[in-house]
Amino acid sequence: MPGTVDQAGQLSKRKRVASKEKASKRARSESSDEDPQAQILLLENEIFESKANYNNITKLVKILQGVKDDGDTSIVSAISLCRVFTRLMVSGELTKKPTGSEKEVVLVRWLRERYMEYKAALLILLGEEGVESTALTLCMRLLKTEGEHLYGENYNFPVPFLMDIIRVLLETENDGSTRLEFSQKFVEEYDDIRFYTFEAIE
Repeated sequence: MPGTVDQAGQLSKRKRVASKEKASKRARSESSDEDPQAQILLLENEIFESKANYNNITKLVKILQGVKDDGDTSIVSAISLCRVFTRLMVSGELTKKPTGSEKEVVLVRWLRERYMEYKAALLILLGEEGVESTALTLCMRLLKTEGEHLYGENYNFPVPFLMDIIRVLLETENDGSTRLEFSQKFVEEYDDIRFYTFEAIE
């Protein structure tokens, strides 16, 4: 099929290039549909590329909430969301700015709601056998980032989140390995975690 003729009288190949781009996008989309983990990483990368893709956060949360009997996919989605929310907290995207516009205030509120959904799903993973150790690591990483970045410039220990973590650890019926890991890696190592943990248990 002939291309369009430009002013210099030469054939333009723009249509062919466009079709190649579409084919490439279609191939990438099809491969991610077949592989849930590839789809998760694609959604994550798009979030980092543009704020226009923030709705991908909802998709990732739904993937995490909807995963059953697939520990690999649930962990990949949980790790992906941890990277997303950690970066958003560090960059101040989850913090209300005094001079922020109404649109920015709405966005911060929306992001915080998604963050709460993510933490709730992560706490469920913390109580599930086979993935609880990774879930604990992610919870504690978020706890640290929250304290340093979510509440403005001043450090503010996120007591409610720690209480939720401790509650799940105490209520979960398993061999106690996750509780031991929490004690050895965090309670014995960090004064603030030790203080609030003992306060919660008492």
